[in-house]
Amino acid sequence: MKTLARCCLLTLLGVAACGNGDPNRIELFESEISSPGITCNPGVVCAVPTPYCYESLCVACLTDTNCGNKFCEPSSHTCVECVTNGDCKNDKPYCQSNQCRQCLVAENCGDPLLSCDTREGKCVPACASDEDCSGPNPVCLPELAVCAACAGDADCPMDRPHCDSNKCVACRSDDECDAAKPHCDLEKLECVECLADDDCGAESACDMRKCL
Repeated sequence: MKTLARCCLLTLLGVAACGNGDPNRIELFESEISSPGITCNPGVVCAVPTPYCYESLCVACLTDTNCGNKFCEPSSHTCVECVTNGDCKNDKPYCQSNQCRQCLVAENCGDPLLSCDTREGKCVPACASDEDCSGPNPVCLPELAVCAACAGDADCPMDRPHCDSNKCVACRSDDECDAAKPHCDLEKLECVECLADDDCGAESACDMRKCL
């Protein structure tokens, strides 16, 4: 009874540990147990962001109740936006790759003038040719029937000469940058002076992507 009470108390305090067997099992190092006579097999204490133990692995969740306003994906035991369509709201009723989307195919948009941009799962004005597109998205992608910034490098301006995922960017690797800004920031896909101190001279440091 004392062991059961102790484990219940630890559960309330949010302490969980990895061990073999039952995913709800609580295990702590013996040195962390203050009450004499209570012993547990040595284990690794699980902590945020993976505070729960399942089959000897620390995971983010065991059930939906562990995920707040998200849902527990049963195979990876991670908290995600959705697992099934029923987890999504009316404005984005379809679940794909654990994300709620407005549409999966053009028919989901319910309007012949709209098409589904399946890259982002949202309804956008449909196009049949470049003449139907304008502004920052002047190119029609016939396979999707949606307008985009580019279909290839030839569609991009001089300052952003490369087409990456139908967006014009300055670079995709260091090879596409010049000597003044030799490094490609792969998050922003733009050329910069430096990404780390090692990219600068011995007496300079990298600050805000510039050697100072």
